[in-house]
Amino acid sequence: MLSKETMNDNILGSLIARRGTLVLDGALATELERAGCDLDHSLWSARVMIDHPERVAAVHRSYLEAGCDIIASATYQASIPGFIAEGLSVADAEELFVETIRTASAERDRFAHERGLSKEDQPLVAVSLGPFGAYLANGSEYRGNYSSTTSEIEHFHVERLALVAEEIRAGHADLVALETVPSLKEARLCARLFDALMIPGWISFVCKDGQSTCEGQAIDECARVLQAAKWVVGIGVNCTAPQYIPELLAGLRAGTDKPLLAYPNSGEVYEAASHSWSGKSVLSEVESGAARWIAAGASVVGGCCRTTPSDMAALVAWRNKTAG
Repeated sequence: MLSKETMNDNILGSLIARRGTLVLDGALATELERAGCDLDHSLWSARVMIDHPERVAAVHRSYLEAGCDIIASATYQASIPGFIAEGLSVADAEELFVETIRTASAERDRFAHERGLSKEDQPLVAVSLGPFGAYLANGSEYRGNYSSTTSEIEHFHVERLALVAEEIRAGHADLVALETVPSLKEARLCARLFDALMIPGWISFVCKDGQSTCEGQAIDECARVLQAAKWVVGIGVNCTAPQYIPELLAGLRAGTDKPLLAYPNSGEVYEAASHSWSGKSVLSEVESGAARWIAAGASVVGGCCRTTPSDMAALVAWRNKTAG
């Protein structure tokens, strides 16, 4: 029998082996804004957990109803120093961080119970974690090249990952999703922490074109470096324009045999100065896009900023049709 450690290590690959292509959820913030939440804040969607956690739970439910195989917690921009800056004590900040994870888990468990799903068949809960640049809330996750020291960045990640490790071992989450990482240096640091803490997770890069991260490292080199990390269970690209995804996946596949993830944004461009999006969405034909991503090697597909439950429902329907 597999140990709990081994089962956790293989959780993503095992689900892919049983079901084939998996569908990840889409944007959380987009739906919260649609519900009337003001996200013009350094904590972004995590701020809603302080005043309206039920709205976060409702978004999780909408993606579960859409048929997603994985939902992500509202912790992308959540952090202990970020919550402390809002006036919370250290203990309260840690409690809120954990509660944000458990909100996703509770909604998943409720959904699974209502549908009569076994533990093996229920959707996974991934703890979404943004890079250090997301905490800075100045758009630097789309640039990289932070001015902070390596030790500052490492402390930031260790503080959150230690809490996440406890939640995964307690069964309140299944794995980590470290997302929108602009640099290989930060990804390598976090991969080392995954291995040290023995927590499974994927690492997903944000890229400026079809070959390289926003900071400028070649995507195939990123894959080669992360290939050696035992507890990195997948490598992907997110919050990147859809037209770059096939080429980036080909680059990732050249450097790794780990499962690949693709969850681009809508194709619109984020303007950090105004905290707004410009341009036109190009995800109207989500099925044709996903077909190209899967052909290029993706085992997990979904959406990032500006994508919706209806987009993911269309993706699930297409996946189910093609699988049948």
